[in-house]
Amino acid sequence: MLKLSRIALGVAALACSLTANAKLSVPTFEELPVLEPEGIHQTACTRTANSFIRAHYKAIDVDNAFADKVIKQYLYYMDYNKSIFTRAEVDEIYANRDRIVRAILLCDLSYPYEIYNSSIKKRFNKYSFFVDMIKNKKIDLTTDDQVEFNRKDAEFLPDETALQRQWINELKNDYILQLLSDKTPEEASKRLMRRYNAALAKLSQIRSEDVFSVFENSFATAIDPHTSYLSPEDSENFNDNLNLSLEGIGAVLTSEDEYTVINSILPGSPAEMCKKLKAKDKIVGVRQADGSYEDIIGWRLNEVVKKIKGPKGTRVTLDIERGEGSQMTTFSVDIIRDKVRLQDSEAKIEMKEVDGKKIAVLKIKSFYTNLHQDIAREIARVKKEGKVDALIVDLRNNGGGLLPEATLSSGLFIKQGPIVLVRDARGNVIPQFDTDPSVAYDGPLVVLINRLSASSSEIMAAALRDYGRALVVGDTSFGKGTVQQSKPLARVYDFNDAELGSIHYTIAKFYRINGGSTQLEGVSPDIFLPAIIDNKEFGESSEVNALPWDKINPVAFDGYLNIAAYVPELARRSQERISKSRAFKIIQADLDRYYALKEKKVISVNLDKRKKMKKEDDEHALKSTNERLALMGKAPVKKVKDLPDDFEFEDNILNEALAIASDFADAQKLKVYDAQPVPVFNRYQVERDELSEGKGTQSPPGAAAMPARPEAQRVIENKITSISRMDSLNDSGKASAAPDMSTAAGAADAQAAMNRTGGGAAGAASAAHDKAAPAAADAADKAILSAAVTDSKEKAEAPAMASAAEDEVIHHTLDGQPYSRITATGEINNMDEDGALLGPWRTANEDDTFLRVSDSEFKALLEDSARKSTSVHLNDSLYPSVWPRDEAVASKDNAASGHIRLAPQH
Repeated sequence: MLKLSRIALGVAALACSLTANAKLSVPTFEELPVLEPEGIHQTACTRTANSFIRAHYKAIDVDNAFADKVIKQYLYYMDYNKSIFTRAEVDEIYANRDRIVRAILLCDLSYPYEIYNSSIKKRFNKYSFFVDMIKNKKIDLTTDDQVEFNRKDAEFLPDETALQRQWINELKNDYILQLLSDKTPEEASKRLMRRYNAALAKLSQIRSEDVFSVFENSFATAIDPHTSYLSPEDSENFNDNLNLSLEGIGAVLTSEDEYTVINSILPGSPAEMCKKLKAKDKIVGVRQADGSYEDIIGWRLNEVVKKIKGPKGTRVTLDIERGEGSQMTTFSVDIIRDKVRLQDSEAKIEMKEVDGKKIAVLKIKSFYTNLHQDIAREIARVKKEGKVDALIVDLRNNGGGLLPEATLSSGLFIKQGPIVLVRDARGNVIPQFDTDPSVAYDGPLVVLINRLSASSSEIMAAALRDYGRALVVGDTSFGKGTVQQSKPLARVYDFNDAELGSIHYTIAKFYRINGGSTQLEGVSPDIFLPAIIDNKEFGESSEVNALPWDKINPVAFDGYLNIAAYVPELARRSQERISKSRAFKIIQADLDRYYALKEKKVISVNLDKRKKMKKEDDEHALKSTNERLALMGKAPVKKVKDLPDDFEFEDNILNEALAIASDFADAQKLKVYDAQPVPVFNRYQVERDELSEGKGTQSPPGAAAMPARPEAQRVIENKITSISRMDSLNDSGKASAAPDMSTAAGAADAQAAMNRTGGGAAGAASAAHDKAAPAAADAADKAILSAAVTDSKEKAEAPAMASAAEDEVIHHTLDGQPYSRITATGEINNMDEDGALLGPWRTANEDDTFLRVSDSEFKALLEDSARKSTSVHLNDSLYPSVWPRDEAVASKDNAASGHIRLAPQH
């Protein structure tokens, strides 16, 4: 879902603007505003473009192809349901893509404003058409017409006749929804008249800043969905949200077409406490405690926010529409405004008993300041009260929070080591470490996630899984693996008082310690539980222009368990329980019905047919509700609405996670599957980033990803001395004979591997190691090291001979690619051929030049990383590792399954 603006509701009573309080006056067509850019927009546009083009993680080329993306976004914001522009008009806009390029690069905003002014007139025609039909009572609900209720992905309609036909059916659908919500025909007509007249009145209140904001956000979201421009007013609201001292309902709102939509709900907020609101709910009306009511469809988002804000302790009633088509329902929610603080939802542990075992459930709703301290305190409390057989970390619906807290909280379950890798737009990879060797809990651990587990939640789940510390269960997580920063557009040297707003853009990506990104694909559980959230509606993969998944080299870390060894039996038992569970069968039936109805793109606008559909829906919902109540030992209800406001069904997902945790604890008592050893030379055999390989899905174009590897011969010369010092290379004859120490089959496998891949001696020795008996693992490591040096020398000699023949030196990287001063993305390579760092990255931004990382800071980072890891960006990610071998890694062969292997101890 695309976000035009995100505003967290809150704070203290703000006086509503005069325009919001005054009676709305419907303008005539001639009174509609003709908007033009303001003088300050030239400055804001220039600075926004410079930041997005030069400092964003994803480098862009503002060409015709990119202009088409911007146009698509612009049309989305103006005509979400594709019901005001015809196909010919849209084609004309695309034909003028060069004027969109001018608007971005030269800030000639005349054409974007021209398009938007046209959209105002078209919306005026649409709403006026609705009003006339209601006045003239021309709504016929006896025909067999249908309406395409969600046209977001549909084609634009061919002409005005088709548009009017769509409008008629849209109005019929709105009228039917009112009747199905127990309104009389007169009440339905009156309410819709008020709605559309309000929408007409709001057209006259559109400001130049609104148009500028829509266009700049079209530019932003054409890059990636988490990049945005915030107007001065939106920036103020955003900063209020960061203070976490707001008074309101605690919902984050977005604007979609004519609707105000709940994007997310803040933990610990009144909106969460009422237990009635969900993401994707549409707010269609707001009623104050004094009885005054506003139908807010068509309102600007800022005006909606002002209506929902209010003093602490006062009541606000929201009219909500949920779902689409035949499954759309309407209801009202009363909320008492209160302070919104994430800290009000502290992490808590609740003890559960399963099969005689004491299992702790740690619920984390967000990653707030000092979360790790609360977790440590809760763990200490329950351990003091008695034995804890297993612990579940419940990260469901946790949208993330502070990165340091994700690092520190994960560190409570391991001794120490890297938690997550952060790569910036220039390819600098900085590991985030847990440096505290203490462990708060070292017993059986399960992490429970769902589709709404995002960002920091994914970091924690991925880290504990990659270490082999935790079993992950639930559903695939959200897939947000990017880092954003906010930046005001104002400068200290500005000589005017005009407000400029701010920008929010992506500057880095998160990577797991095994090298894979959490972006787009999220974290996949070891054991899948029934998904009760629509994965096509929620998640990064549903976002337009989301950054792709990719990978970088892993880092070294000390592993714990081979989790994959436990999964088959645990998954079998879980599936057996689920297949026999009546509760899960009911849930699955509800989901099947939901998806079947969702697949129907159209819905009847015949009142009798819709009443029949509603009756069927109500009967199904009541039957499902009473069946679940019976399983809980509760009395049935006559209507679903009879359930108490705070009623919650039994958490069947958590119950299954508890059963899995119990089985996991038993399994570890029976047998401990330790992390498996891997030869040192296989440690970094994960395929290089596609950008370095020059194939596949390329990393974001400005990321320069990993610098090209230095030319092979120089690496060999620099490293051969240190390699030769190792005991495994004292006798090359012994090393070459190492495969025989396994079995004849092992030697045959090694030869077969060499024949298949052309991998030379190193490939054969590596294959032999996989078949080697544990006692021969060390000898096989020696063989691989020796064979690899031989292979490297052969590879280095070949280009050298060719160079002599051509009388020209052509340097090559270790993977055979020609070394170039210019990388595949057009960046200057920051490595010399021998791997020497040429200097810190620099980039121009607007009218000044700055260092991404200063020389002194960069040097300090390198030295600090070198002390902590054997896989620093400038060390082991460039050369095969010859460092000490007692760390755990994820190798190419086992990366997919998540296996962790430990190198042999000496």
